[in-house]
This record gives sequence, C-alpha cells and structure tokens, in this order.
Amino acid sequence: MLTFENVSFSYRPDHTVLNQVTFDLPAGSCTLLAGRNGSGKSTVVQLSNGLLRPTFGEIRLRSKATSAMAMHEIVRDVAVMLQHPGDQITERTVGREIKVGLDALGLDRTEARITAALQLVDLTHRASDHPYDLEPSQRKLVTLAATVAMQTSVVMLDEPLVGLGPAEIRIVERVVQRMRQEGRVVLFVAHDILQTWHLADRVIVLHQGRVTLDRTMTGGLTPSAVFDAGGLPPPASVRAAASLATLTS
Repeated sequence: MLTFENVSFSYRPDHTVLNQVTFDLPAGSCTLLAGRNGSGKSTVVQLSNGLLRPTFGEIRLRSKATSAMAMHEIVRDVAVMLQHPGDQITERTVGREIKVGLDALGLDRTEARITAALQLVDLTHRASDHPYDLEPSQRKLVTLAATVAMQTSVVMLDEPLVGLGPAEIRIVERVVQRMRQEGRVVLFVAHDILQTWHLADRVIVLHQGRVTLDRTMTGGLTPSAVFDAGGLPPPASVRAAASLATLTS
C-alpha cells in the first residue's frame, strides 16, 4: 500500500535527515515508528503525505510513485493526525471540524460521515460544541475522528495516546482495530513505546536517519531490543524493575 524505497531526505546539503530508508506498509497493518527525537520520524510522516518530497529514492502509494502525483492526490489516500490538537483544530464546532476535511476531499454524505466518526469516539453529543469547550483529551479525540472520517487508505497518528486517560485510550484502541479490519494502513509515531506496544503488529526503528530495526511483534521481539536499536534509554519504570531484580537476586 505505502512503500519507501531507498528514501533519503535532507533539509540542507550538509545535514541528511533520512538515509536510504526502505520499508513497506501493507493493507491492514499497524506499525509503530519509534526513535529518538530528531531520528526522522516526523520527516517520514511529512514525506508520506506529500508535504515533503524525497531528495533521493522513491515513495509509492498503491504502487504509483508519489513523485508523479500532486499533493492533493496524495492526501486523498494519506491522512495525518497531529500530536497537538491545537495545531490541527481550526473550526468553531466539533462537527464543522470534521466537515472541513470531508469538504476538502469533495466527499458526499458529509452529515452521515460526521455522525459515524463522532460515534467512534463517543462524542456525538458534543457535535455542536466549540472544540475548546471540551477537555484536552476530548479535543484529541476530535482530531482522531476528523482524520478517520476522511476514509483514507493510510492513516498516520502522531503520539496518539499522549495526554489521554484510560477511557480515551480504550477508544483509540477500538478505532485502530476498526481501521485495521477495514484494511487501512495505520502507522503511529510514539516516543513511549511501552504505552503503545500492544497496538502494533510491527515496529520500525529509526536511528540517525536509518532503519535499524524492522520486525513484527511475533518471534520474541522485546521492548529492550527496540530501545537498543534506537539508542533509546529505557524508561524509569524499566530501570527501576531491573534495579529491583538485581537487589533481590
């Protein structure tokens, strides 16, 4: 569905952000993209939706090179939910926030699509409210609903669980499962891999602009392997557990 083939990208000649990155995201897959800050995760997202174009290499969407596609063609197939709702929300009501994306893609049956999207995130009763009258975690669910409503074949979620409580996390899990059942590609960027580990069936790790790990969750893959591949320090909870095990051994 979405393929990176030897993709490199530089913002300036002396600084390569991505270096010969290759991976393939098939229909119905859910992939965690992990790595340190500055490893190139956000660049992968912006290359995927056409906001950036590769310096070298090729990106293919439905087997078609995106270099031959205009950005408006790409965004019909690739939707992105940003990490911070404030970077995405522009409208005065929750319903209109979802509608603006549908109108941009020229989709029909907008009212039915809005209702269905809000049902997914349990916010149907807030359709007429201003987004900033909602709790911050609910605003994040609004941006998720707006992204999902466009029914693109590829959905990219930037830190989808950050700032959410247990109830909202369960909603995101349900939405991701629904998208996978529909055959969509889901890729999410996450800094806290332990929080999002259970959502993915595959992990791609970037370190210094290169893919250092690309594995499915089967076969004994552990978070420690991801930490090592990405040059990531284990979270405090993991370090504390290791220390406790040492003391009690």
